[in-house]
Amino acid sequence: MIFIRNPLQFLMPYTMVNEERMKYLTKLPDIVIAMYCSIHGIKVMDRDTNIMKLSVTQQSIMEKYADCLVLDQQGNMKNDITEYGLNRLFTELEICPPKNISIKEYIIDCLSTYTTVFINPIRPHELDILKSNILIEYTTSYLMSIRMTDKQILSVIGVIPSYTTRRELIGAACKFLCGIPIFCIPLTVTPCNNTTYLMNNIAEVPTICYGYRNDVRAIEEEEFLMNIEEHPYGRLIMRIPGQEHAMTKMELRELETLITCANMFPNLASRLKLIISKSYPEVSELREEIEKYTMIERSDIIKFLSILFDTGLAMRGWKPGDEIPYTKENTFNPPDELTSEYLMKLMYHYESMNSRCKYIVDSLLMYKMKTLSSTVLMERVRQIIHEPEKVNSCIRVNSRFFIETAYIYLDELLDCKLDNFNIDSLEYIE
Repeated sequence: MIFIRNPLQFLMPYTMVNEERMKYLTKLPDIVIAMYCSIHGIKVMDRDTNIMKLSVTQQSIMEKYADCLVLDQQGNMKNDITEYGLNRLFTELEICPPKNISIKEYIIDCLSTYTTVFINPIRPHELDILKSNILIEYTTSYLMSIRMTDKQILSVIGVIPSYTTRRELIGAACKFLCGIPIFCIPLTVTPCNNTTYLMNNIAEVPTICYGYRNDVRAIEEEEFLMNIEEHPYGRLIMRIPGQEHAMTKMELRELETLITCANMFPNLASRLKLIISKSYPEVSELREEIEKYTMIERSDIIKFLSILFDTGLAMRGWKPGDEIPYTKENTFNPPDELTSEYLMKLMYHYESMNSRCKYIVDSLLMYKMKTLSSTVLMERVRQIIHEPEKVNSCIRVNSRFFIETAYIYLDELLDCKLDNFNIDSLEYIE
């Protein structure tokens, strides 16, 4: 036996290397070594380091399955060189890779996540709980899902979600089970609608579904295409049919993956690539952009959002020094010239910002009831000032949207917390 120093183990300063295992590992191709590292949670480095780290590990049951994934020079799997072929691998592990993706990458991902399935498999009574028609808390569903095979997961949720890896399959299943809507294709689940919004029978037209356990709605391709909107600066958005909020880039990508793997909705598939490239930046993208800005530029954006917040309060009849008008009863005083004063102050500050700051502000969509809508913030500001007759709702209704939009962006974009303000207490005005 050979002893090596392991800096990661403080209680056991020396780790024993199994010489027989090392000899075995040196005969394996790089791709199998990389898969072994993935199985054992070892960061893939150079070949010698990988082999040295693996030589101190115990042989895993998953390595038996990894051995069958030997590749030829072109990276294609050869099924006939070991006793395990791909079909047998899929059968034994109940792996369900989606269509039209790299089987190799999917299986490699499975090999690093399937260990829990063998060590602590899901029990029958737990499966019964998951199959019941109740919503399950996310953490609980996750802890159960990682112990299930692919086949068990799909059987429990009764739909095919958008996924290209096992991790994505587990994440989608957890959302579906706890009440977070996803795009999916029904297996055993029955949609809640018999006809689409275009009054077509869902049994007669191709559809995919959007929703969660006990509440999925079938949607046809034309409905998606009708909900594509062109915005200023060449931006495009798409709304989920029947819903107001604009789809995020993540949702757009999930939809694209689902229809691509299922080979459905060719017209929508070709449009989605353009929509994703021209959609509004996500909060995470804007945050990364702002991190490159100077302190003065960041301060300008913070000041704009702070004025927007005060403008929303003024639209509820608030004056400096007053208590925050959380309830409907506190907003009956009609907005006066103070509202106009704050709107002008907001526009004046907007015009004084440089182009980089304006890019951020022009990229902001409004939040409505804590959900991102398809309404562009600056478009709504300009409408209220110049074309109030085109605004679908009154000043008091828009006040809530201005306040929560400012509050959320200050928090998520700039890490600015507004003291002594509770957004959950702010009542919606109809």
